[in-house]
Amino acid sequence: MVFGQLVGRFHFAPSFLRSMFKPVLTHLSGLSVTEDEMHDERMRMTRMRLGEQLLEPIRSGCSHIDWQSDDAEIVVDVEVSDRLGMLARRLCVYGGKPEAASSALKRAQAVIDRLAFLDSTLRLIEWDRLSNMAQIRGRPDETSGIQIQFFEIILGHDPSLLIHRRSAQETIPFYISNECFVRLIDELVSIVRL
Repeated sequence: MVFGQLVGRFHFAPSFLRSMFKPVLTHLSGLSVTEDEMHDERMRMTRMRLGEQLLEPIRSGCSHIDWQSDDAEIVVDVEVSDRLGMLARRLCVYGGKPEAASSALKRAQAVIDRLAFLDSTLRLIEWDRLSNMAQIRGRPDETSGIQIQFFEIILGHDPSLLIHRRSAQETIPFYISNECFVRLIDELVSIVRL
């Protein structure tokens, strides 16, 4: 019966495991994994949000992630993480097609509109038409006894997008929950692709 329990566990395993063991499992237990079931599993994995995919190595203790696809690159630097969130130092998203990049002003407005969940006080500070770059900042937190802190987002012409938290002249880590991280990554990628 132990083998039957083992076979049952493989039925719910990722598709690459099932495809490797399909002939053996089918022969030994009569388990029939259809091509439709394998296709459904592959589709479920591809529908997983990009932020969720990046969260897995962070949960495993990785402090630097450099993820690339044909049309985007994401770089995340993390100080420390736990099961609920992380202290992130910076997030960078680079678009793959600079010739197709929209105006930095259009992307800046999208950042202000879509990232209100991160900081509702974001506003455009500077826009350089010649280099197609923009700088966005949140309203500084003025807490007594602590240096002023604020979010800063730089939109490049590449197209690229850098987000970090500043205190005076240095970059400081900021806390972000796992759910907020997933949403933030997905929003940043969609903005860079505008």
